[in-house]
Formats: sequence, C-alpha cells, structure tokens
Amino acid sequence: MTQDPQQQQQQRNAIVTTTVATTTLGAVATGAAGASADYTNATRFKKTLLDGSNAVRANHNASALHWNDTLAAFAEDWVKGCGFRHSNGPYGENLATNYANTSAALAAWANEAAAFDFQDPGFSKQTGHFSQLVWKGTTSVGCARKDCSASEGSADGWYVVCEYSPRGNVIGAFEGNVQAAMDGAEEGEGGNSAGSGGGQSGNGRCGKVSAENGCIEAHKNGAVARGAVWGLKWSTLLVVGSAGWAAVGW
Repeated sequence: MTQDPQQQQQQRNAIVTTTVATTTLGAVATGAAGASADYTNATRFKKTLLDGSNAVRANHNASALHWNDTLAAFAEDWVKGCGFRHSNGPYGENLATNYANTSAALAAWANEAAAFDFQDPGFSKQTGHFSQLVWKGTTSVGCARKDCSASEGSADGWYVVCEYSPRGNVIGAFEGNVQAAMDGAEEGEGGNSAGSGGGQSGNGRCGKVSAENGCIEAHKNGAVARGAVWGLKWSTLLVVGSAGWAAVGW
C-alpha cells in the first residue's frame, strides 16, 4: 500500500529523532573529549574505586572498605588545586594522575604487590600505595577526581586522590596488616606492571614519607603505638610512574 506524503515525512522524522537520541546517549557514556565514564560519572567513579579496592582487599584477607563522605570531601578539596603532591592531612592518602580510566589508576596501586616483600614486610617507597590499599586496619575510604588537563598545576590529565581512615603504613604493624594474596599470585605477576595505562602515582605514606628515609622507625616518639608520627621534619615525597621515580619537594 502506498503511503501518502505526510505519513512518509512522519516516518523520516521518527528515524532522525532516534538517531539523534542515540548519539546523545553515546556522548554521555564516553564523556567530554572521550574521557572515561569512570571519571565523568560520579556514581560510576565511586563504584569503580570502591568495588575494585574491595576486590583487591578481599584477596589479601582484608575486610571491605566503606565509603566515607567526610574523606571524599577532604579529597575533593585537595584535588581541585591540581597539585600532584600530598596534602599532609590526617589520613592515609594515595594519588594518581593521567591514567586512561579509574580502573587503570587503581591497578597501578594494586600492582605494586609484585614488589612487596611479604617475608619481611615493611614500608617501601615502591609499594606504599599497595600497602595502604590493603591495610587491614583501614576501614573507610573517600576519593575525588578532577580533569587537570588545562590546569597549570603539577597534575596532568585526570587526577585521582583517595583518603583512608584509619591511615595505614604504620611502622611496626605491617606484618598483621598486609597479607599475601590468598590466590597465591600477586596483582602484578603475569599481568600489567605498575603504572600501566600511562600516568603516575604519588606514593602512599607512613605518617609522611621521606624519599631518603622511607618511613620513620617505630621507636621515635613512641608514635607508632598511637598510629601516627609527630614532631619530625620532612622535605620530599616519592613520585612513582611507568618511567621510574623522582623525588620532588613538598
């Protein structure tokens, strides 16, 4: 049956409307300028980090973290300056910048497990993100992210900051808080190396990290018994990336 011109025009309009709607949804899913939805969608960002972190923790016999809005607000306040350096705040802290997506940033932290010495556990400048990530005594996390591509700050691309409470990387407490993977293989074995997917990450801290000394020894000020380190002067932190490491001031 031959359709009249009005019916044909209505069908053409319907096709055009459907095409435009699909294109718009695609743009929302990928984000502006092709950014991962892990970054552009707040719900997905939170879920990716929380679920991914808890999967890694479960493999290291650590209980699941709970999202904490106070920690997230602290991270949000810090990340907006686009300065790739530690906040010197009261929490444990992991940083990552210029990774393709949130999962790649998290994997860079987790993959440091391949370099962690589970036979003689302790703080290392190369494994501080991992040890904070799986620290059994840590119960809460809150994270934030910002696109720093056009910023004059030291962060580049998407910048991720996660805050942890109670903070980990306490000298003298590694043996009970950082356990080997229950499946017998660490995250970095046979897979992507730390720093895969581009980007770099700011080292997890023991109190605060000195590039020269690592973490402060347990006996100083009796601080570790109280879960922190006080009264000490620090000048550097370690930046870890796929191309190696460099000490920078803070």
